[in-house]
Amino acid sequence: MRTLSFLSLLFFIVSCGPTPTDSQATTETVTAEQIAETSPANATPVTNTEEASPNMAEPRPRTVAVETKSAPSTIQPRAEVAPNVVLKEMAQQELPKAQAPQGPTITEASTATVSTPPSGPKVVEEAPPVPVAETKTAPDHSGWDAFLQSNVSSSGQVNYRNIKANPAPLNEYLAELEQYPPQGSWNRNTAMAYWINAYNAYTIKLIINHYPVGSIKDIDGGNPWATKWIKIGGQTYSLNQIENDILRPRYGDARIHFAVNCAAASCPPLHNRAFTADNLNSTLQRLTRKFINNTNYNTITAKRIELSKIFDWYGSDFGSVVDYINGYTDTALTSDTAVAFKEYDWKLNGR
Repeated sequence: MRTLSFLSLLFFIVSCGPTPTDSQATTETVTAEQIAETSPANATPVTNTEEASPNMAEPRPRTVAVETKSAPSTIQPRAEVAPNVVLKEMAQQELPKAQAPQGPTITEASTATVSTPPSGPKVVEEAPPVPVAETKTAPDHSGWDAFLQSNVSSSGQVNYRNIKANPAPLNEYLAELEQYPPQGSWNRNTAMAYWINAYNAYTIKLIINHYPVGSIKDIDGGNPWATKWIKIGGQTYSLNQIENDILRPRYGDARIHFAVNCAAASCPPLHNRAFTADNLNSTLQRLTRKFINNTNYNTITAKRIELSKIFDWYGSDFGSVVDYINGYTDTALTSDTAVAFKEYDWKLNGR
């Protein structure tokens, strides 16, 4: 009984003491392990009120709080923050590399431009090849062709007066001949056409250099064909050399005599078109037939033929003159047909 009175007095003194602060709360925290030691299994914590004497003040209840033990947290407690602030902070957190969004890498420049990736493989357009100009190795006869049509009639009459007044086209063509002489790689027709055109062009130039003149034989003492003054490919030729050293022996074609022109009235008419590799054979054939059957130059009967002096001067080129004429005339000639030659008119073939 004395012991109980002493406890009651002690409790009264404690309860009348200063009220503890929040940090000095009389509440004792008991861990789950401590309760397990003193209480039956699954015991529920209870609030116990000590029994006191009726004469003593009512004791303060003793509260026992049970703290559940858990793994320590690495997240520090934080003050309550507005939801929008929390979301902003979460957004600023660096995402792990594994969660980085996939997409094309954009290189920053002074002006950021994002282009849509191509839908297919990139095609690199190659620049068109630069055309390589062909090396010119032969003269252009088109200028000579235009010159002839402007200054020579269909019958072969040459307008020397007009050429003398405007020699530029002729001089330009002669310069073309000098610059592009015959080459070993040329075919037969190309080279043969070149030399025929050259002979005729330089013959006209010879007349122009001495115009007005009544006859080509009035130049260089009556033999202008022997004078060397024609420059081609670094060499100097005469008209005789072109005809007798190149055209006749090199090509062996007697039809040449009806293509080259000696600026005389009795000479086969000057053709008013340029010779080319493509038209050479057909033109030679046509001019030969035309000249042989022209009564101004030849008279042909079955018993007697009176021919241009050309068939006499160059008889070796024609072989049997009767047989040659038979190849171009409708009049049948025989070995009994008499052959004579006409006088040659050296008057200038001008108009």
